[in-house]
Parts: sequence; C-alpha cells; structure tokens
Amino acid sequence: MRISFLLPSYPGRPIGGFKVVYEYANQLSSRGHRVTILHPSFTYEVPKERFPKIIRRIWRTYLGTRRARRGARVIWHRISPEVEMKYLPLGPDSSQFPEGDFVFATAWETAGPVLNLPSSKGIKCYLIQHYEIWSGTEEQVRGTWEMPLHKVVISRWLLELGTSMGLSDIVHIPNAIDHEECHIVFDPECREPSVVSMSHYQDWKGCDDAVRALTLLHESHPYVKITFFGIPLRDDNLPSWIDYYQQPSREMLVKDIYNRHAVYLAASWSEGWGLPPAEAMACGCAFVGTKIGGFMEFSKHMETALLSPPRDPESLYRNLVSIIDDPGLRKSIQKAGTSKIREFNWGSSTEKLETWMHSLLNANADN
Repeated sequence: MRISFLLPSYPGRPIGGFKVVYEYANQLSSRGHRVTILHPSFTYEVPKERFPKIIRRIWRTYLGTRRARRGARVIWHRISPEVEMKYLPLGPDSSQFPEGDFVFATAWETAGPVLNLPSSKGIKCYLIQHYEIWSGTEEQVRGTWEMPLHKVVISRWLLELGTSMGLSDIVHIPNAIDHEECHIVFDPECREPSVVSMSHYQDWKGCDDAVRALTLLHESHPYVKITFFGIPLRDDNLPSWIDYYQQPSREMLVKDIYNRHAVYLAASWSEGWGLPPAEAMACGCAFVGTKIGGFMEFSKHMETALLSPPRDPESLYRNLVSIIDDPGLRKSIQKAGTSKIREFNWGSSTEKLETWMHSLLNANADN
C-alpha cells in the first residue's frame, strides 16, 4: 500500500505524537508498504504564548524555507531509509502529496487539509492521539473529529469520547513502545530509593504538581534521589536538590535515567496515552501517576501502578511515600507494571492498523 502521513510541523526536538507516526512509518515500511511523511513549515519551536502572531508567522516561514533548502532531517529518532521524508517550505499543498491508497491527518490542524485532498491521494484517515483542546479551541478540535475521516484513536478513553459524540467510524489501536530499546539493564531490586519525572512547559503536564509532591517527599525523605529530564532549559524554579538532564540522548535516557531510578512520577492532568511512563515501566520503574484516561490504558491502581486524582500533589506525595517506604509494594508494582507494558508492542499495533486499512480498501472496492 502507498501511505502518507501529514504532520503539523517540522519537529526539531522530540515530540511523543511525532515519534508514534515515525514508528508506524518504520514498521509499515518494513512490511513492504511505501510510506511518505510530510512536514509543513509550521513549528512548535516558538511557544505560542511568547511572541505576537506576525513574528511567529515570519519565523515559521524562515525556518521552513531554510530546512527545505538544506535538506532538513529528523535526528532525534531513527527513521528507516525506506520512508520518504518531505519537508515543505510553507503549508501543505495537494500537489506535494503522492498518489496513494491512504493519507492520514495526525493532529487537529492537519485534519482540514487532508479532508480537502483529491481522492487520488488515498482514503482519508485521522490518527487521533489526544483531545487537543490545549492547542486549539474545543469547537475547532471537536469539529475535526466530526469530519468524514476514518478515525484511529490510541486509547480507550478517546474511543469512549468519540462514541459519546455519536461517531461510529472510529477504531481503537493502542500505542506501543520499542521493547528492544526500552528494557531492564539494571536490576530494579538493586536500585536506591529514587524518583524520576519529566519537565514540560505545558501546564496540563502537571510539572508544578510533581514538584510540590516531590518537595514534600524531600522534606520527609531527604535521602531519596530526585531527577528530572526534559527538552527545555532547566526551570529557574526547579529546586537545587533536583538533578536535571536537558534533552538526553535516547541511550542516556534508557540506561542512565530510567534504569537508574526506582520510581517514575507523572502528574499530568490529561494524556492521550503516556509514552514516558510506559517506557520507564519497561525499564523497571514502578509507576506513580494520576488517574487519567491515557495512563489507565496500561496501569491500574494498586496492581500495576499507584494512581491518584489529577491536580492533587498531596495524594501523589502519599503514594510516593507508600512505594518508597514499602520495598515489597514497590517490587510488586514494578513487576506487574513491567509485565503489563510488554503487551504493548509495535508489531501488534502495526498489524492491527494494517488489518484495518485492508478492510477499508476492501470496503472501498465493493462500493
């Protein structure tokens, strides 16, 4: 099959939703399909709240033109040489899409352009990875869900949300992680009491809540090592007793961060799925997080994780104390969590996506 994905921008830094698309492209390519990924010039590198609209537009155009001319490429994730990566100097235009069997929107901003493509570009689909009201209005985002696109959602809570909207052309195919990359290197039972979490500039990631919970933990358990990693520069408000790694390599993240900590903490208010905690669990971390749809795709309170309500740092703190003070509980949660996350692999998810696409092709041929 000939398959195209339209991303909303060129990602100069790691972004979870983009990584999912790249991994699907790698997997589909390895199965003999011809895959193209298109990147318009729009960029997340200028945070929306910091600069006037005209400045952002000029910056996007400059970056897109420069990257298109120099042969821009993604360097933070391995891309199969069989995948065609197209970097567009401006926004997407139908002439830039190859003729194909399928074309996927991958974010709410890309749904409209895909909908308006001629049928020769392929059956029009929409890979939904979140209810993205943090980057658009609810009216805008919901409007894209209601477009006549064949929809794939990555978690059950998104499926339930779509069903509540009255949508029927929607299928659930869960995300996955690369278990060859993310695996246990250092025995979890030999790890010192320690907590790792991710820093992010979006409020809904709950980083302030995580810091509040960890501050309480530091006051009661000052011997517990605490580490953050992330894309941005170290936040000036991050306490000095927290170690920080800015944009670590994948090898460092897996071997020296995930594998050297006992607990992974995530305080998000909402997630489409949750790649970092899933990766950490695969690497032997016990997961302490919030009880939200994305995390509940692969975690259950007191079985594979300790979960508490979002926006409740005190509850997060209590769960951290429980798992730090009780090695038996920590071992039980870690083992069950690592076992559970192994169910989510790219081979299985890609096979489900491939089967779904074949069914659409057959239905289209019958019509």
